[in-house]
Amino acid sequence: MNTFSPAQIRLLVVEPNSGIQELLRVLFIEEGYHVCFVDSMQQAMPLVDEEVFQLILADVFVGRSKHSFTEAHILRRRALPTPTALMTTQNLPFADARREGFAFLIYKPFDLEALLAEIALALQRPLTLEQQRQELLVERYFAALNERDWDALADLCTEGVVYYPPGHDLPPSARKITGKAAFSAHLEDSVQQIAFRVEEEVVYPRRKGLAARYMMHAIGAQSVTEHHSGAILFHFAGERICQIGVSVNYEPLYLQREKVQAG
Repeated sequence: MNTFSPAQIRLLVVEPNSGIQELLRVLFIEEGYHVCFVDSMQQAMPLVDEEVFQLILADVFVGRSKHSFTEAHILRRRALPTPTALMTTQNLPFADARREGFAFLIYKPFDLEALLAEIALALQRPLTLEQQRQELLVERYFAALNERDWDALADLCTEGVVYYPPGHDLPPSARKITGKAAFSAHLEDSVQQIAFRVEEEVVYPRRKGLAARYMMHAIGAQSVTEHHSGAILFHFAGERICQIGVSVNYEPLYLQREKVQAG
């Protein structure tokens, strides 16, 4: 069973009530967690795009379907694969919350010990032995990406690896890249001119493969360091990666690159 030590854990708490914020601040600090508080989803979303959290705990409007565009579901989808849990006064059954993709649901007013127990369970990352081996491939993937070693990246993949780059506005021909050579060429062309480094990644199990949430530091205009968070889904064939799907907002990085190139 893979778990985080308290010192490794960063929680993002979305809670509009300042009294509850202070109560949770004391509780989580005593547990050794690092915690960031915001008042609303609007404040939470930029942090999700910039940092890696091990768990998000939110009191926001849920709605009745995981496909809805209510605050809780928008936040959950943006943060994937980071688990998102709910604090609520809404009459939402526990089973519905689980089925809709939330780590857990706790009603207000809540029992503090019960909350801590739910958090501890949500932070467990049970990887099979096969997934533990695959996790090493993911670590090598990020190391090669940092080194801009496109050959090493390609060597981690199958000959017919399929890569889905980030961005919903890409032309159809660029939404799916197939094969080692095309994969390497795409990465070399798209990211080698961006000064960035992946500083942290957290790997989560999936029914098929692994998911990773990562944070990268990028050098923007006037040499200002910017932080961006994203997610990657990995599928495997034997000891190689066979499919990669990336979700991250690279637009700020490309804009900064264009400013630098324009001089």
